[in-house]
Amino acid sequence: MSRSTDRNRFKREAEVRYPYRVDIEVPDHGLGQCLNAMHDWCRLHGGDWAQHGYSERRAGQAPREVARFYFAINGHALAFLAAFGGVMAEKEC
Repeated sequence: MSRSTDRNRFKREAEVRYPYRVDIEVPDHGLGQCLNAMHDWCRLHGGDWAQHGYSERRAGQAPREVARFYFAINGHALAFLAAFGGVMAEKEC
C-alpha cells in the first residue's frame, strides 16, 4: 500500500522558516525555461531557499497561479526580485 505525502506540510514549513518571499505570477503558458533559470539562480546565489506554488481565486475571475520563492536572507530575496521581477510578499499570519 502506498503512503500519501502531505505536500502542504512542506509549504507550511517554508512559511515558518523563511521570512522573505517573492511572488512571481505564472503566465497562462507557464514559466518554462524561466523557472529553470530561477532555480539555477537560487542554487548559485540564493543561500537557504525554497519554492512552492499556489493558486489565488477571486470571485468572477480565473484563478491566478503564483510561484513563491522563499529566502532566509532579505538581500537574497531583493537580488532575486531585481533579477526576475515579481513582488515581495507579506508574511502570512
